[in-house]
Amino acid sequence: MEITAQSERGRALATGTIILLLTSSAIGNKKRVSTDIVETDADKGSLSLHKKIMEAPEFQACLSHIAGTRDNITKRSLPSFLQRGAYLVKLEAAPLLETYLANAQENLLSLVDGMINAMPQIKEEARVRLGSLYSDADYPGEQDIRRHINMAWRWFEIDTPDRLRSIDMMLFEKEREKAARAFEEAVDGLTVLLRDEFRKVVAHLADRLAPDADGKKKKLFGSAVENVTEFLELFALRNVTGDEELSSLVEMTKSLMEGVDPKFIRKDDDYRASVQEDVERVLDEIDALPVIKVSRAISFSDDDE
Repeated sequence: MEITAQSERGRALATGTIILLLTSSAIGNKKRVSTDIVETDADKGSLSLHKKIMEAPEFQACLSHIAGTRDNITKRSLPSFLQRGAYLVKLEAAPLLETYLANAQENLLSLVDGMINAMPQIKEEARVRLGSLYSDADYPGEQDIRRHINMAWRWFEIDTPDRLRSIDMMLFEKEREKAARAFEEAVDGLTVLLRDEFRKVVAHLADRLAPDADGKKKKLFGSAVENVTEFLELFALRNVTGDEELSSLVEMTKSLMEGVDPKFIRKDDDYRASVQEDVERVLDEIDALPVIKVSRAISFSDDDE
């Protein structure tokens, strides 16, 4: 994947990052059933009927592991503006993610083994649950399970397409200008994306710390604090645009959040009020950051395959 970035900011983004393309697949768990078994006065051509062929924790464990792996990659990268399902990774983070993915792949293979071993029991349970709708042909064999429940990844370097220059100079210049604009727009889009994510987790914590309309304390889950601290811990790995303003704010927030414990917040009203004041201060600082206008918004949904 060869890209040219002419602007200083775009060039820094291109040379300081690498693209991770993570793909995954799984076995479908639904099979179509003939609508002939349904008694209705509705037009059966307008109906769609399916059966769930597996109610198996071993199968669900495989799906959850794949989803969890992708979620962990998302938390340590940013969406690529180049392709859906691709992630923009800082160069120094690439070895860490490669090790993580290799371990995740090994764990997935173990989970797949568990599912294969459980298939006789899974099929027997389905035979009872589905009755006359059961069909042994619906269930994959060992090879199909191993082939279809998997993860794969590749790394792509972002570089200048010098070979194109020797083929067609006009095309080279055209593509260079196009790519330069894309990278320049991506810097702003990714900066806004990370700032918005930070504001979201801080605003949620601020809301949970504030009393409700009747002046009563709201229920505070530990995740409200953990989401903020996780963002702070992983920010350096994800700051691919070198956002110094947000970086300074993150450092300030780390200092304010150090030692904050949800258990103490729930027990001590004075402590809760102090934490609330600090969190609202952070929120005010986020809102005071200069507004960046972007021509193309980037979102984490861009990762979805």
